[in-house]
Amino acid sequence: MSCHILKGKTLVPIFNTKSNIHPNVWLLMFAQALIGSIGPVIVFVGGFIGLKLAPTKVLATLPIALMVVGIAIFMLPVIKALSIVGRKKGFIIAIVSGSINCLFAAYTIEAGNFWLFCLSILLFGIMIAAVQQFRFAAMESVPDELAGKAVSILLVAGLIAAFIGPEVAFVGKDWFETEFVGSFIGVSVLLMLSVIFIAFYKPLSKPKDEIQAPKRELKEIIKQPVFLASIISATVGFSVMSFIMTATPISMHVHSGFDMQDTKWVIQSHIIAMYLPSFLPADLSNVLAKLIFYIAVWLLYSLVLLSASLGINMYTIGALWYYWALVGILCLLPPRRYYQEVIHHQRNLKSKG
Repeated sequence: MSCHILKGKTLVPIFNTKSNIHPNVWLLMFAQALIGSIGPVIVFVGGFIGLKLAPTKVLATLPIALMVVGIAIFMLPVIKALSIVGRKKGFIIAIVSGSINCLFAAYTIEAGNFWLFCLSILLFGIMIAAVQQFRFAAMESVPDELAGKAVSILLVAGLIAAFIGPEVAFVGKDWFETEFVGSFIGVSVLLMLSVIFIAFYKPLSKPKDEIQAPKRELKEIIKQPVFLASIISATVGFSVMSFIMTATPISMHVHSGFDMQDTKWVIQSHIIAMYLPSFLPADLSNVLAKLIFYIAVWLLYSLVLLSASLGINMYTIGALWYYWALVGILCLLPPRRYYQEVIHHQRNLKSKG
């Protein structure tokens, strides 16, 4: 299995399972593609459900915000739990709990209980926090020089999830008498299907002589310029993305009258654009992220903001598609750049050790 890009007149492979890419990486990628659908579903329909259930419209987007809060709250406890029970068992427990939580979310929508629905969204943080450890499981399954490629393969899962999630939400919203109950039941099925892939995952541990590296204090890590730059850029990028995408479905469908299909397409395009940089080879991505790509994206982004400030109508489906796809590309590059820097730094530590 391989993917190629065109360099000049020659097709060059990006990913190739013959180049020591362990099957674990592909299993984790396909599992994450199914599990990752929950995020787009919540972003797409969370606001609509909030409008119907919330005691006041001011709280309509609270469920979407609680997904992010849940990830932050449960991240450290989940990491600790995985270290105790093991990654494979921990992944399966987290996914099954997420599937059950989907049924709980569906029940809360049927019951019309806004606060229980908010609780269900908060609890998705457990599963999402566990799934974010997939990248480390993938990196441990390949030689150090292929760690960046393993992470890139996992990012491709985001492209698949970006399509599957909103589609399931859109198709399933009318399965039952109460709108959107079927959306979460559909995601519950996807999550159980992902367990099949995790069942074939085989946790690997590298020999001690391969993982010896000098331990560093947290203070030393925080003082690194790459750490500070990554924290600032990721905070700004994801804050902008969360702030804008929380309101986009309601703004498009409820306030501006776009149909659900157009709204879904804009959300899908945004999320797909977030993960498109994963197709770039590591060396090319570094160069573009440092100079050309950032400048080009910021220029285009500035043009959109300038158009809005001058009162030019951006509320056409074409303009919205362009805008949110652009924001998506802008928001994922800093974290991707950070992963590459971390991997490069780890290699340097090991070579010195």
